Amino acid sequence: MSTNTDKTVTTETFVQSLVDLGAEWAMFGISIGKDALVRSAKSLELAAKSLGTISEQLEKKLAHNDQEVHPAEVVSEHDDSKAA
Repeated sequence: MSTNTDKTVTTETFVQSLVDLGAEWAMFGISIGKDALVRSAKSLELAAKSLGTISEQLEKKLAHNDQEVHPAEVVSEHDDSKAA
């Protein structure tokens, strides 16, 4: 009968070890995911700041030059009105 008891204890120990191992991997994965999101958020914040700086510089330049911004004229290769 001690053999059945030994098998039960061994099985329970093995199962508990698997559960503990799974929990460790889950904690590791969550930690890695959190770090990746933090890095991504920092990158997006830097990109947003850069765009803000560019926007401010463009506004100052336009205000200084007192010019309006017009879209570029598009000329088609097949536009015969410009030829001759």
